[in-house]
Amino acid sequence: MTSAGHESGEIDRSAPGLPTISVVMSVRDGADTLPATLESLCVQSYPQWWEVWVVDHRSIDGTAAVAAQFSDRLPRVTVVRDEESEYKAGAVNGGARCTKGEALLFLDADDLAATDYLLHMGRALARAPFVGGRLDVDLLNDERVRSRRSPLQNERIDVMRGHLPAVSGAAMGIWRSVFDEVGGFDDRQGQLEDVELSWRLHDAGYRAQFAPEAVVHYRYRAGIRETFRQERKYGEAEVQLYLTHREHGMKRRTLPRVVYSYLRLIALLLAVPRTGGAARFVTHLGGSVGRLIGSVRHRVFYL
Repeated sequence: MTSAGHESGEIDRSAPGLPTISVVMSVRDGADTLPATLESLCVQSYPQWWEVWVVDHRSIDGTAAVAAQFSDRLPRVTVVRDEESEYKAGAVNGGARCTKGEALLFLDADDLAATDYLLHMGRALARAPFVGGRLDVDLLNDERVRSRRSPLQNERIDVMRGHLPAVSGAAMGIWRSVFDEVGGFDDRQGQLEDVELSWRLHDAGYRAQFAPEAVVHYRYRAGIRETFRQERKYGEAEVQLYLTHREHGMKRRTLPRVVYSYLRLIALLLAVPRTGGAARFVTHLGGSVGRLIGSVRHRVFYL
């Protein structure tokens, strides 16, 4: 990795009881949305030492230049370039290794941190080593986009894929020592790396705690193609999760569940002309196609 930006300097622990924090974002071609995300960090008020690391993951749109423009507005911001990592998980791991905070916060470059997000996450991390903030989907998504899937991490840390609770990487906080203990994100996981990490943490005895006061305004994919592509990748990654965690209790999708999901897909397709529910149909289609591709690729039945 190559880096540019402010030196983080000596850590001033002027607020005992609250951890020092490193915010880590992996960004690929995020020049359009990154400014608003960094603006939301500029207005944070956190009485303890904190820093921001932006990992430019092979962007071609000027992401690094956009991030560098905030060097005079964020007290400690560093931009690093990652050309080696295949997936986001590896880029985030690389950024996390460079940071100095006692706790790590992971944030996506198309979301917004609400008022006092850092403060509420810091307080939660002072009580528990692994926490998840609340995801709000109302601010950044219109009703059509919101309706395509049920909201996650809005009232609790949700059970994912019928297995264990998992914290979204868009609003995840973790002690550095715990992150290092379990080896960070699995850099072989193309998507759902946050789910995979959460399950390993659970198996290691770290139960995720919900921090409802810490709010991230979460942005869904809005375009049909973008939505399908993302959901297809999620479906493929779900097969990967099964291969990794079946020995730890993750169950295969049952035949009745598979049949139901395909019947629902047909129903959603038939409803598109009446309800304008193309986004819902494409969401479910992408997941089904992804699981099919993943099953073939990994030679396992998980539809």
